[in-house]
Amino acid sequence: MAYRGAWLEWDIHEIDMAVPMSPAQVLRKEKQYFSIKLKRME
Repeated sequence: MAYRGAWLEWDIHEIDMAVPMSPAQVLRKEKQYFSIKLKRME
C-alpha cells in the first residue's frame, strides 16, 4: 500500500523513506486533495 489517505498515519517501523515538505508544499497538497475529492463527489 503506497498511500493511506490524508488522516492515516504510518507506524515508524513501516516507513522506508520519508520526504520532508515545507508548510507551503503541505498546503498545496491539501488543496489538490480536496479539489479532486470534491470533483469526484459531483
